[in-house]
Amino acid sequence: MSYILDACALLAVFKREPGWKKVDSLIMRANAGDFPLHKHSD
Repeated sequence: MSYILDACALLAVFKREPGWKKVDSLIMRANAGDFPLHKHSD
């Protein structure tokens, strides 16, 4: 499994908006090598 983050998800982490802990957890797990994490670029 892999995840794709958009700008809103990343901003939620930076601004501590609702859901930021889930996104932060995904980033930490991806850094640990659990799964690939991608960012959306358009």
